[in-house]
Amino acid sequence: MTTLLESYVDRKPVDGKNEHRVYFRVTSGAGNESSVRALDVDVATAMEQPYKLAELVAIKYLLMYSPYVGENRSGDGLKINVSYGAIKKVQKLHTTNSNMVIHGRFLQVRFSGAVIGTARRYDWVKDFSGDVVDISLKDCADKPVSTHVGELHLTRHAVERFKERLDIPNVDRAWKRLTKLMSNPYHFALIQ
Repeated sequence: MTTLLESYVDRKPVDGKNEHRVYFRVTSGAGNESSVRALDVDVATAMEQPYKLAELVAIKYLLMYSPYVGENRSGDGLKINVSYGAIKKVQKLHTTNSNMVIHGRFLQVRFSGAVIGTARRYDWVKDFSGDVVDISLKDCADKPVSTHVGELHLTRHAVERFKERLDIPNVDRAWKRLTKLMSNPYHFALIQ
């Protein structure tokens, strides 16, 4: 069963600030749609099109820090419809925008199995319920894996090598398995 996350970002900043409003809704695998909510994303950056970064950061927040899409999930069974193809390019590493690359690493490691598409219809935004949460780039820093030796950040390279060595079928499963091993002191000692 596939979970669908849909997002849409306003190009114009909110009240002339460095914030862009990103609307979203989630459709669960059972077909239940959530109400339309919004995030005001503070992206104080000199980037040409900061609204694209705002949408990427909002997606990162929704997938990694909020309960809307599900807790501790990976890209398996996840479809994301976005308003700009720039986010799809980030997942495939086809962009030279350093801000997008830095904040989009989660799409290449933990959520590499997610299917990202660019939506053409945004009529669902009119059902916005008025619930808005303010977030910033600082709220969405890359989340480390807690181990008995401290917090560690996993890179795509490490996960891919682990996948190859243990012959795991996809990166999502490799990420889940590696984080589980790293979280257990006994297993962590075995993989060192």
